[in-house]
Amino acid sequence: FRVRGSVSIATATDGSAVNAKAESGVYEQRVGKLALNGGAEVAQGKDLVKGNEILADLYPTKKLKFAVVRGDAYLRNFNAAATTE
Repeated sequence: FRVRGSVSIATATDGSAVNAKAESGVYEQRVGKLALNGGAEVAQGKDLVKGNEILADLYPTKKLKFAVVRGDAYLRNFNAAATTE
């Protein structure tokens, strides 16, 4: 899927949702890849990655595998022991 103009992409499996937002983006559902541009943001539960551009891979279960952020990068990772920002 190629989309432009206030993009919002949501995936959910096993009760865990991945929500992505940006000005434009490409979602390759078959291979689990996201490319987001312009105010990009990917959230999974309490975890958040945001920046100008995000390239992300999802596991087959639709959970976030990894993300590469370019420009104004911010990361918040939350677990029972600590929150990392």
